[in-house]
Parts: sequence; structure tokens; C-alpha cells
Amino acid sequence: PYAVVGKIIREVRRLIDVQAAAVLLPDEYGVLHVMVSDGHSERYDHMLSLSPENTTSSAVQALREGQPVQKLLDASHPASAISYDEGFRSVLAIPIISRHAGGVVLSVHRTEPHPFNQNEIDLLLMFANYATLAWEHAVLYERSDERLRDIARENQQLYQQASEEKQKLEAIMGSMSDGLILTGIDGKVLYANQGASTVTGLSSDVLESHPINTLYDALHMMAVNPEECERAFAQATENAALVVELRHAGRRNAIHLRLFDVYDELDQTIGRGLLLRDVTREYELDEFKTTLLAAVGHELRTPLAAIKGHASTLLQEDVTWSLADQHHFLQTISNEADRLAQLVSNLLDLSRQEAGLLLLNRVPVRVQTLVAKTVEQLSRPGIIISTHIPDDLPLVNVDSTRMEVVIHNLVTNALVYGEGVVHITAERREDEVIVSVSDNGPGIDPDELPYVFERFYRARNGRKKHSGGTGLGLTICKAFIEAHGSSIWAENSVQGTTISFSLPLISPNDVVEVEFATKKQRFL
Repeated sequence: PYAVVGKIIREVRRLIDVQAAAVLLPDEYGVLHVMVSDGHSERYDHMLSLSPENTTSSAVQALREGQPVQKLLDASHPASAISYDEGFRSVLAIPIISRHAGGVVLSVHRTEPHPFNQNEIDLLLMFANYATLAWEHAVLYERSDERLRDIARENQQLYQQASEEKQKLEAIMGSMSDGLILTGIDGKVLYANQGASTVTGLSSDVLESHPINTLYDALHMMAVNPEECERAFAQATENAALVVELRHAGRRNAIHLRLFDVYDELDQTIGRGLLLRDVTREYELDEFKTTLLAAVGHELRTPLAAIKGHASTLLQEDVTWSLADQHHFLQTISNEADRLAQLVSNLLDLSRQEAGLLLLNRVPVRVQTLVAKTVEQLSRPGIIISTHIPDDLPLVNVDSTRMEVVIHNLVTNALVYGEGVVHITAERREDEVIVSVSDNGPGIDPDELPYVFERFYRARNGRKKHSGGTGLGLTICKAFIEAHGSSIWAENSVQGTTISFSLPLISPNDVVEVEFATKKQRFL
């Protein structure tokens, strides 16, 4: 608008003989101020202020009446004083009014004190009609341009807000431990967070920008039971939840999948989502509780039944038992009570070890001594337990009571899963002693080897007639060995299975003390 007004003023001064021209624009209160002028002083441009109540002003009258108004200026009228001081003696005000852009006043001044003639007025009126169109277009263009700028600013703000929300959403979804995959209507993966890569073992490059069937095919290949996995995917519908068991990185993982549709504000489907959550731990806990109740319940019921039966027999008043029978019954009760105590002790030791509270009473001891007690306890007709332990094997620094339990459990396990032949060996390797217990059974499936030390786990092979027990034997072995800072492992040998574990040697200071104590005992 300023450029258009400036051009209007220049054309006015070219059309008629005037010494100054100005366009007056009303503010929000209707007060007229100079918008653009030519021929006036800066003082005039800054000081001129004509309120709507100033009815003696030619500009106010022209804007109110909608027609030209001219006057000869007189210093005695306040409305004319500022123009009179500028040296002007006549003024003509012509309104330029637009329905869409509002109105302004074209004010022209002469230094001569004579009025404008009708030809000059008609010429300026005709010019004002054209000027009105130019003014209207300029104002509307400015408003549209300003509106476009406002829209651009609003769009920029909305884009910035959307970008910030997107970043927040991506940060939230990226930090999820659960996997999240979003696809379009065409089934192509649009987004996959880091959790999805962790759960499935597939990189984001493999998942994103590929059909969702690529993920299903990969899960199908990793499934422990591919047929069951395929049936589950085929039956999956909206909000369907299913669990598939995968073999990943040498472990079996249970993955919970839930499919859901994604809707827009109009409740139209715009894509689908897939949540993946590793529920292996939950499944293990459920299995642990179930197995614990079954195993412990069975193991408690068997000795309690024996104790109850033999105690009831001894209490019968109509039967007299010989001393030998009484001794046999009491010995059975004692053995079953010891069995119950051992079961409770095993569970408590496992709890202490997991809590880091298992205390060890370490003493220097010979491996031969530890093995000999087990061989003596478990030897019976039809069983062969052979040993190969060098006489010069150094002493080990262990809790002998708990090490006896380890060796006892390993030999018992070898008898359960073997064919009656057990071989025990020991050798020194650097700063530790490696003890191995081997059986002559069918061996353990390679897929099962990583799990044999888990609580209540039982290998599929093994003689069923010896399959009693809680399934805690190897777990207890692992707990006691790791409490010593050592390790235990299982591997298939040429025939059967070999379970080995390491034991720490005694320190040089302990060796001196042991030798001194031995010499002192011999002297005494």
C-alpha cells in the first residue's frame, strides 16, 4: 500500500498545480494520521492528528460525507493552524473509499489563497476513482501476503511441533525394551525400533522397508516348532496374541506377539502394528513354580509316607517286633528324615547362593579324599566306579563338605543316565585342578547341554527307572562350584557324557602351613 500511495501522490502533483500532497489513514480509533506525504515538512508528518470529532477539518468532513471538501486556510482555526504554519493557504480533501480495504483521504495544498476550480476537482475525483481500485488491490494484496506469511509461520510452527513430537515419540519407542513394528496398508514395514531387533535378532535394515512377511519368514526359520509357528501366523487376526518359541543365539526364547490395527482420526485403518515381548523369563518362572511344586511335593510325600508307615507299624500293640525289625524300621525312618533334611538344605543353599549369602569353610584337602568318600557310599554290586587321580596332585582349597556333595551328585547323575560304569579323573591345569566325571550312557543332545545345570531340568535320555529326585542335583553342583569362583561344564565324550569342574589350588602360604602342621603331627 505505501508504494501505491506514493505513486498516487506523485500523479496528483503531475495532474494539477499543487505544492504538497498527502494521504491520511485513520487508525483503529478513527484518528487521521499521515501515511505518505510529499511537499510537507517532517514536523507536519509527525504532528498531524485529526480526530473524528474535529468537524472543522476538511479531511474529516470529506471522509465522513464521502465527497470532496475544500477550504481556504485561516490561522484562527486550530484545525488549519499546522497547515497555515507550513505556508499553505488552501486545501482540498478527496475521500478514497473502498468497501473491502477501508477509506483514506487524499489531501492537497496550495500556497496561493484561491480555491480549486471545478475542472480540477472533477479531474481529481476521476483520478480518485482509479486510485480507489489501486488502493483496494494494494491493501488486499498486502492482507493476502500477510495471511500467507501467517500461514507459513503457522505451518512452520506446526512442522516444528510435529518434528518435536515425532522425536519424542521415536525416543520413547526407541527406548522400549519390547519390540514395536509398524507397517502400512500394503504390509511394508515403515518403522522398527531397537527392541524389535533385540527380540528377533534381525537388524533394522532387514526389517524396515521390507514386507512384514520377511519378518514372519525369519521367525518361522528360527522357530523351535516351525509347523506350529506357521499355524499361529495363519490364524493371527486383529488384536490377536500368540506366543512362539524361537531358537536364537544358542538359547530358546519365548516371544509374545500381539497384532493390532492403526486408525486415523476418522477411524480409518492406515496400517498395522506388531508388538513383540520376550516372555522367556515369565515362562521359566511359571515352569519353575509348577515343577517345584510337583518335584518337592513328590519328594516330600515319598519319605513322609515311609516315615508314617514304619512309625505306625512300630506303634501297633497287637504285634511284637524283634529287635532286628525294630532297628530296621527305625533306620528307615532316620534315613527318610535325613532325605527330607537334605532336600530342605539343598533349597536353602540354592537360595543363599543366589542371594550371595552362601558361606564357605575352605580348608586344604586332597581330591583323593573327597572322591574316596563318594565311591565308598555309592559302590554296590553291578556298578563300576573307577578313578584315575595322580598321587602328586596338589591340595585344593575348598569347602570339603560341599565338594563331597558335588562329587556325590555328579556320580549319582552318571549312574542315572549311564549304563553302570562311571570314570572319575583329575589333573592339574596351570593354577587349578580339573575333576571330570564320565558315564557310558547315550550322551546328551547338543541342544540340551546348555540347560543341564538349570533347576529341575532333565535330559530326555536316561533310564526312567532311576528318574526320581527333584532335578536340583546339577543345579546345586553349579551353585557350589561358582561359590568357589570356579566353573563347571558338560560335554559329550566318545561314549556318554563328561561333566567337569575346576577347583582352586591352595596358595603358597597355605602350603607351608599345611606341611608344618603335618610334620608337627608326626612328631607328636
